[in-house]
Amino acid sequence: MLFIIDMQNDFVDPKRGSMAVKGAEMLIPGILERIKIYEEKGDLIFYTLNIHDMVPEDMRSKEEIKWGQAIYPLLKENLKKHHALEKKYHAISPLEFEAFRQKCADKTQYIKEIELVGVETNVCVLANAVVIKNMFPTSDVIINSSLCLSSDPDLHKKALDIMAGMKMKVRSY
Repeated sequence: MLFIIDMQNDFVDPKRGSMAVKGAEMLIPGILERIKIYEEKGDLIFYTLNIHDMVPEDMRSKEEIKWGQAIYPLLKENLKKHHALEKKYHAISPLEFEAFRQKCADKTQYIKEIELVGVETNVCVLANAVVIKNMFPTSDVIINSSLCLSSDPDLHKKALDIMAGMKMKVRSY
């Protein structure tokens, strides 16, 4: 299973993204390749949508906020047929968590390995990895370190170390 975290305009677009992670757009080709690999295997692909519409200091128009929350254009078409999970702030909510579990209930063959990619390593990738590891404790949760990124390289490395310490596999593909 592939789990793509927060590859939305606000986090990826270097010019207009309100919370852009420097270099996030460089992850796109690798993520597209991972999507292709998982599709060829017939595996499940999920992606998160961080719905951050209640940030008091965000003075943008509703249209700008909607643009910011949309999947980055180079990924949008490739993710249309896959499963979106809305979240507020860092990790999927209990309601989304239950919907996610339901979608996976009869697909145990897909959850032996769960690969995570996306931004931001020390915030949303870490938070969702912990949720997923708790949801599927016997699955191998794999953090693809070459397709995760943080605004702070030191926190990126520390987050990878924490996830490795939680018995997740940190790999670079």
